[in-house]
Amino acid sequence: MLRTREQGAVRPEGGRPRRFGRVATTAGLLVGLVGGGLVATAAATPAAAATATKAVHKSTPSLSLKISDKSYYKNKPPLVKVTSTTRGKATTGKVYFRVSGKLVAIRTLKHGKVTYRLSKHLKVGHHRVRATIHPAHPSSVKSRTKYTTVHTHKYSSRVVERAVKYTGTRYVYGGSSPRGFDCSGFTKYVYSHTKVKTLPRTSSGQRHAGKVVSKKHAKPGDLVYTPGHVGIYVGGNKIIDAPRPGKSIHVRSMWRASWTFIHVKAKANSI
Repeated sequence: MLRTREQGAVRPEGGRPRRFGRVATTAGLLVGLVGGGLVATAAATPAAAATATKAVHKSTPSLSLKISDKSYYKNKPPLVKVTSTTRGKATTGKVYFRVSGKLVAIRTLKHGKVTYRLSKHLKVGHHRVRATIHPAHPSSVKSRTKYTTVHTHKYSSRVVERAVKYTGTRYVYGGSSPRGFDCSGFTKYVYSHTKVKTLPRTSSGQRHAGKVVSKKHAKPGDLVYTPGHVGIYVGGNKIIDAPRPGKSIHVRSMWRASWTFIHVKAKANSI
């Protein structure tokens, strides 16, 4: 075997020289490129990790959701109040209000607070109220959502709302159950089942169950009395009562001016 002047090349006897140097150089370049890629990847990894760390450690704002009245007469809707802080300071951004899944308002937080009054036109029944904070700086602060529920009532009095459920129930002399009511049996049953007060059984006894008030100061849920008969004041010059044999319970206009209005208890006039 003869060695030539070209470094790294070996000429076998009777054959062509083997280029170990070039192969080694090429392999070295490949290793260098791969190594460079590995170094670059390794160098990029801490930056990516830092970015990921920042994303994971977004601040979560506190969120307080309060409602002035969870059970209310639909003509007097309650106020929803939202308060939020982030890292001890007032959160900035907007609050999206949804009722039963429908977006109803967007309000801007001022000093970390915002309010929204529910609509008078909500249907009677239960509704889910949701408030979601969309922060002004979403890259560093998370959004946050809270829920509450409300119940909208058709009437402003629990007594009236309970009474109208028996609309259509027939008059039965001496009756005091949903199978049939007389006038005082009906009022006693409704007041008892709304946990307002246990009334006397007779209309004359119920006449003295509370304080007599003028029509001007009468409220839905108060009793209305005339000799021999008693009913429940609905408001707007209307009552609900068990009238007489052959008739059924329903809301009707007051047909005389001599009614006595009896305020039994404030609880009767609210939801």
